[in-house]
Amino acid sequence: MSEKIVLIDGHSILNRAFYGVPDLTNSEGLHTNAVYGFLNIMFKILEEEKPEYLTVAFDVHAPTFRHEMFAEYKGTRKPMADELRQQVPVIKEVLQAMGVKTIEKAGLEADDLLGTLAKRCEEMGMEVSVISGDRDLLQLATEHVKIRIPKTKQGKTEIEDYYAADVQERIQSAMEQKIKDKRHRLSLYLERFHGLSPLRKLNQGYSYVSDKEGKTLTSVSQVKQGDGLLIYVTDGTIEASVQNTKASSYGADTDSEK
Repeated sequence: MSEKIVLIDGHSILNRAFYGVPDLTNSEGLHTNAVYGFLNIMFKILEEEKPEYLTVAFDVHAPTFRHEMFAEYKGTRKPMADELRQQVPVIKEVLQAMGVKTIEKAGLEADDLLGTLAKRCEEMGMEVSVISGDRDLLQLATEHVKIRIPKTKQGKTEIEDYYAADVQERIQSAMEQKIKDKRHRLSLYLERFHGLSPLRKLNQGYSYVSDKEGKTLTSVSQVKQGDGLLIYVTDGTIEASVQNTKASSYGADTDSEK
């Protein structure tokens, strides 16, 4: 049976725990909800996976090679909450005291380390479980690399598991739903445009009238006796001429022979 390793995205899981567990503080006023939630998730994973190896990767608070390539990389991301930031060194101390291996490297993100370790461990014939709240890591999924995404709400943790086939199925399902939504929206637009269509108005018994030069006529004042008219209906054009006109303006009717 293949050996198993669990790789945890430290900051990601700590962040999930922070927002998923109600605020907790110790007697000294130190916030501890993220640490508490992180450990609960980790223990749940370890109980389920029973791995031979465990490693937690952390980001380094410093520019990465991506910032050197693009200065605005993640420039719109909100800064970490102070209540969460103060718990980062605490969880590292707790993990160290538990004998859990932690890794971080200047210039790289935890994602880079997790991706590299997952690939190398898979090549060594190991089964790999990557624990993260970052769905970008779904690209690491293979037949032997499983991505596990925990969701903690009101202190209760549920975990979504993804192998490569699951990712493909999810993408296909998402694409089908998006196409369905787009088609529905398109049908609404088409129905709206259809309601504005001149042809639809013609089918309802209306007609479109112009003079011989094709100028649209909207008032009796635009014509005089003897003028030629073109009347457009659904299946063709009717040629006519003005015999007389009768102006109507909501109560003021005037007969005139021109």
